[in-house]
Amino acid sequence: MTSTNSQINEHLERIIQESPLVPETLLRQCPYDKSHTILSKHFQTHIIKCGKNYKNVVKWYCAFNVCHIFTDSDSLALHMKHCENRYTYDRYDYTLSDNQNVKVPKVIVPPTEMWDDETTVSGYQNHLYSETDSIYRT
Repeated sequence: MTSTNSQINEHLERIIQESPLVPETLLRQCPYDKSHTILSKHFQTHIIKCGKNYKNVVKWYCAFNVCHIFTDSDSLALHMKHCENRYTYDRYDYTLSDNQNVKVPKVIVPPTEMWDDETTVSGYQNHLYSETDSIYRT
């Protein structure tokens, strides 16, 4: 049964790879087994399942996208410099550093109102409201 399923999966993968209907941008290569080519929408599920088969392999994860997995640190270091998801970090980092140099003027508002000294107001009394206004009940 398992060999039949694996043969079917291999056949389907071959059809997907050779199909002109599936552009190459929708296909991703498994970081654990280079012979695995997966559709992008199934990639996260695949790496979780495939990663269970490769528990003894040392894995390096990209800090910007955990779907970017590497088996050697040199590839990770090169990838970290050119990762397509790095822009979110850079945008956040540069936004913070730009705002740190801006001096915000201090606004002092004189205390003219004392809310604690005001008279207390009675709460809402629904029976008085219902006596004076017409209420439609169903």
